[in-house]
Amino acid sequence: MTILALSTYCYARQIYGSADIEEVLRRDVHFRQLCANEFPGAWVIRHFRDVNREAIRFCLLAALGFLAEQKIVEDFVTKVNKAHLAEEANRRITMSMFIDTMLDGD
Repeated sequence: MTILALSTYCYARQIYGSADIEEVLRRDVHFRQLCANEFPGAWVIRHFRDVNREAIRFCLLAALGFLAEQKIVEDFVTKVNKAHLAEEANRRITMSMFIDTMLDGD
């Protein structure tokens, strides 16, 4: 599921809005080559998130855990708080939903 990986990557990098994710994909040379210039639109990304929220949360938690472990290796932090990572994963998904809802009013 490519869209699962892309959504997880963007949320881990604090790119939340579905339209913003679509734009990132359109600008990325490697992704354009990989997908032969066929991009999921913002609506598809949003719908996927809404239907697969738990899968995204699971993958995002793993990605955030990996990033936290990298910070330990680089001596930026000394330990990883798994409960905090779970809260952060939930916050990022909630943020993506909030941003999309705010854009609906335009």
